[in-house]
Amino acid sequence: MSIRDDAVRRYEDANDRAQLLKAAWEEAGKPTIGEGGATGRAPVVYPLIKAIESAELLAEKLRPAAEEASRALERERSSRSRDPAAAELAEMPTEKLLAEQRRLERRLRS
Repeated sequence: MSIRDDAVRRYEDANDRAQLLKAAWEEAGKPTIGEGGATGRAPVVYPLIKAIESAELLAEKLRPAAEEASRALERERSSRSRDPAAAELAEMPTEKLLAEQRRLERRLRS
């Protein structure tokens, strides 16, 4: 998995987490106040609300990196379709690319 794929995956995971939390909150009847604090009886913001806010905030922070990663992947796919040689290089394993680079460097020196 590439760094770009990972950025998109993390963003999708954060969104999925927020959606799961929202579904659980709705299933609980959308409560806004719970009991908590030192005594366990003090009125507090319902815990799922804070969890939803945190999950949404994380997703929002991850969104720009995921969008950039998606654009970069699209540009890469687009350039591969226009340049068959670039597509072949992109699919080549790293070891093979390094061997090819060394072979070309030796040719240039001779």
